[in-house]
Amino acid sequence: LAAGIERTLDDAALQARLGKEGRKRIVDHFSWRNTAIGTQALYEEVLDASRRRAARLASR
Repeated sequence: LAAGIERTLDDAALQARLGKEGRKRIVDHFSWRNTAIGTQALYEEVLDASRRRAARLASR
């Protein structure tokens, strides 16, 4: 770990590349749009499960 940190501190090109890749990962995976899409999908999954359970209970 220490060697990796030292290498990163000593290599400006590596710092730039890691920074660029890190930013891309954040934008790709944690944007407000992706968060909203994931939240909506989760809500739909929960609602579908609730509806299935209600239908199952009603048919008893």
